[in-house]
Amino acid sequence: MKKEILKNYAKRFLAYLSLRRNASGQRSLIRIFLLSLTFVSGLSFIIGTASLYSYLYSLNVFDDHHHAIETIKNYDPNGNTYVFDRDGHKIGEFFDFYQIAIPFDRIPKNLVDAIVAIEDRNFWSHSGFDIKSIVRASLDFAEGRLSGRKQTFQQGASTLTQQVVRKFLLTAEKSIDRKIIEIALARELEKNISKKDIFEAYANRMFLGNGAYGVGAAAQRYFAKNVQDLSLGECALVAGLFQLPSKYNPARYPEVAKKRQARVLQAMYDAGYITKAQARDAYKQKLNYKEYKPMNVQLAPHFVDHVYQEARTILAHKYDTVASQGLRIYTTLDTNLQNIAQRTMDEAKEHFDRLRRGLPSRPNAQGKLEVPRVEASLLSVEPKSGQILAMVGGRDYKLSQFNRVTQAMRSPGSAFKPLLYSFALEQGWRWSDMVYVSPISIDDYRPRNSHGAHLEETTLASAFYRSINTPAVELGKKLGIENFIRYVEKFDLDSPIKNELGSVLGSSTMSMLKLANIYATFANKGRLMPTIAITKITNAKNVVIYDAGPPENLGKQIVDEETAYLMTKGLENVFRYGTAYESHDLANQNMVGKTGTSNDNKDNWFAGYSSSLATLIWVGTDTSDSLMNQTAGGAKAALPLWDRYMRQAKGFYPAEPFVLPPKVVEAKVDPRHGYLSDGGIKMYFKEGTVPTQKAKDSDLRVISQTGSFRNILD
Repeated sequence: MKKEILKNYAKRFLAYLSLRRNASGQRSLIRIFLLSLTFVSGLSFIIGTASLYSYLYSLNVFDDHHHAIETIKNYDPNGNTYVFDRDGHKIGEFFDFYQIAIPFDRIPKNLVDAIVAIEDRNFWSHSGFDIKSIVRASLDFAEGRLSGRKQTFQQGASTLTQQVVRKFLLTAEKSIDRKIIEIALARELEKNISKKDIFEAYANRMFLGNGAYGVGAAAQRYFAKNVQDLSLGECALVAGLFQLPSKYNPARYPEVAKKRQARVLQAMYDAGYITKAQARDAYKQKLNYKEYKPMNVQLAPHFVDHVYQEARTILAHKYDTVASQGLRIYTTLDTNLQNIAQRTMDEAKEHFDRLRRGLPSRPNAQGKLEVPRVEASLLSVEPKSGQILAMVGGRDYKLSQFNRVTQAMRSPGSAFKPLLYSFALEQGWRWSDMVYVSPISIDDYRPRNSHGAHLEETTLASAFYRSINTPAVELGKKLGIENFIRYVEKFDLDSPIKNELGSVLGSSTMSMLKLANIYATFANKGRLMPTIAITKITNAKNVVIYDAGPPENLGKQIVDEETAYLMTKGLENVFRYGTAYESHDLANQNMVGKTGTSNDNKDNWFAGYSSSLATLIWVGTDTSDSLMNQTAGGAKAALPLWDRYMRQAKGFYPAEPFVLPPKVVEAKVDPRHGYLSDGGIKMYFKEGTVPTQKAKDSDLRVISQTGSFRNILD
């Protein structure tokens, strides 16, 4: 039946053609032309479509972009790595670029609305690209060309989604090819992740000037605020930075930024996000810009630098860098002590100026002659834990980032002697034992004695607290320099001790960090604790990836408790009768210490401790100039600073009395001749070693009368 119907239609069509054969030629030509045009148009469409497909294919538009989209989909901004003091206060941050990751739900609604209003008003409704915006931008471009105005495609043609794609996956190249790829990827992105996630990536990753990436960083850099605390006017200003952050940077161009803020507020009003009154009030609000001051240099810059290096070492197996990893590094720093330490340095300008007088001029980095700056460093450690509580690596971090606590290797001079005397006490020597004082040469070097002491006899105790050098050399020879070096190695110093007698006088170099270990060990009853700055590190997901562990599991007993106590009491006498007598009242406040001076007063130290705090101070120049003209030494150059600091520090770390061990006893002994005497000074002995003789003649006088002089190095 259907075939018959088709045959009838065919016959009628052929008859129609037969009747029209003799029609006008003009009408035939028109018909032929129209048929040809239709054919050509169809063919052109087919060819054009094929060409367009080929063009898009060449741009990889039809490729599987799953992997690229996953890059954005899985984007998890770690943000900056932060450093905290022992009480949880933020003191530093490490970043490759300054970014504070803010989840979408914590971005203020006013800021979200401001960004959408000025950057992409149809963001919540379009599917990746906005055809209206493209047409509007194109018309604006064409109008500009016709009027002679210079125009670019920057009039809102790109959606937020396109900008995210461009930031994560493409280059900033301006071309039709890149634009087409951008649109294709934007469409794909919208199919795979939510609008909120797209907005979050945009708000956190875009550069907003002044070194800030993302809205959280911009809030800190421009207003020193958390982003959640921004007012409507501040939100509008931050939103205005996305288009041209350099041009609208309020830190540089506040008037231009203010005009841009007005445009954003107008856009928010036009979009229905705010009322006219809100826009007007926000515009009238005064914007208080804060000058950006890097957090790392505000409180303890040298310490923060040290923490960075320590963290890199600790996490070397996990991260190539610790910056911008979202880590949280918890440290040992006590802000109270750090402030006291820095104030101690800042308030001692006149002291440093006096020490500088008479120093010779030297060429600086620019070749200009100048008198070297007198520098200083300070380190405080908690003996029972080994934790660094305060660190000043130099007087002014802006002038020098060199850390004189951790990086400088210097001779400790007599500040090293506690190791020699503790070794002697451990080997059976007593504070009451007699030693002789006479000139001596070590190779071409002749050690000087304090107070001009020579040709006299004295006790080990007196030789120590008066810091007389020649008895120390004699003692070192009797103990054996190799034996002494083996003893010193137990303290885990960071440099070898020279195999020479001069080492007993502190001629070998070491860092202040390691010298502090020695004093903290005696303060901690002979238990050596590793000096640490970091207690714990967590990753961006708040998972602990490093824990130093409890202090009781970290240390090791390297000096017996009795010897450590004897050394503490020997150091106490340095205040009572010796080289630190100018601060003698500190002995009654349970503080002990030792002066230290290297050759020609190049390095000037005071090192000491209370029961809860070990502190070292160094004074000198970075060019190792002699402070001899000021007769500085540790007592004149470093002790005044130590005194000032420790008197204030004991308010936070009380100086409790040192506990007498059960097997240690005290006796009053003549400090020069070593016999028991009610008029003598207190000395401490291990049980069974207290001298029994109550009086005796001077050995030196006996020797001189009999003519039996000796070589003290025998």
